[in-house]
Amino acid sequence: MLIYERVREVRPDSTASAIRAALAALHKRETVEIVRRGAYRLLVIPEAYRTDT
Repeated sequence: MLIYERVREVRPDSTASAIRAALAALHKRETVEIVRRGAYRLLVIPEAYRTDT
């Protein structure tokens, strides 16, 4: 699933421009990469992430 789509599911009141700005900032910090127009891939796993195992 695309990051943008997931954000829209979790925070439906977020504007498209706010999501794009946040993704641009994450890209600048090399946290995500641009796969294609409108599609980003997470490069860094957040420290707070825990698996179910």
